[in-house]
Amino acid sequence: MKIHSTFLRSKVARRIFMLFVASALVPIGMLALLSFDQVISQLVEHSYQQLHRDSKAVAMTVFERLSITESELKLLGGQHGARVESLVSLPDQSQQRLRQRFVALRIETPGDAHRSLLGDMGEPFGFSDSQIKYLRDGKAVVWSRVDHDDRSRVFMSVALDEGTLTGEINSEFLWDVPLDVTSVLCVLGETGGRLFCSGTVPADMID
Repeated sequence: MKIHSTFLRSKVARRIFMLFVASALVPIGMLALLSFDQVISQLVEHSYQQLHRDSKAVAMTVFERLSITESELKLLGGQHGARVESLVSLPDQSQQRLRQRFVALRIETPGDAHRSLLGDMGEPFGFSDSQIKYLRDGKAVVWSRVDHDDRSRVFMSVALDEGTLTGEINSEFLWDVPLDVTSVLCVLGETGGRLFCSGTVPADMID
């Protein structure tokens, strides 16, 4: 102890000692910072990859359900066309299936005449030129509308021999997809409006 105390009393010895400590700690500190940065980068990359996989899985599920609703509308329109008066005239199994996937169904015929088969869609609506072209080509048109109470509604329309058949898709059927408990699903429309969010998300994160 006396030798140690005597050694540290020397200014040169103290400098050598501090230099020794610094030369040992600085590399360790730099290595720790580098390792921490690499771990953070790997975690962020893993999170992005997981988000990409989850988003793709959700997109495929929603697309599959949109395909199902399209098939249902085309089947209903192809079998009955504009002649169907209400869902009551359909077999019980068909009624149950349609009620699970739609909250409203309406037929519109030339001359702005319309007939509700299920629920109430509210005010009549028109189609843009591009939507009319899609309908004439035998394709389904998917579109959305936000009501006065800020409720987003998703619709699908298909062409009939005379007029169109439009269904308002049941949001529970369309958006009820399995998610991790830590994940929140938000779907935006083509104009950036929020169609659906499975949880509370700050507006500035979306807008």
